[in-house]
Amino acid sequence: MPEDITLHLSFYGNIRDSVGARELEITLAGPLTLRDLVDEMGRRYGKDLKNFIINLETGNLWVHFSVAVNNNLITVLDQIVSDG
Repeated sequence: MPEDITLHLSFYGNIRDSVGARELEITLAGPLTLRDLVDEMGRRYGKDLKNFIINLETGNLWVHFSVAVNNNLITVLDQIVSDG
């Protein structure tokens, strides 16, 4: 049975401007991958935000974009993320 996962997100630079907040708490059904989170952010804040995070040609994170979950750097979109 899926469990809800609550993530505390911090934003910097251009993405902070796009989201309109420095921090955000989001709860989604798990299990949850980084790709799922990016898809949800795209639904909430627009396709341009998603395209800023993911290179559509490669399907990977742009090299200028970093994601850390629970102080661990994530570079693979299909990696499972957990509460934090």
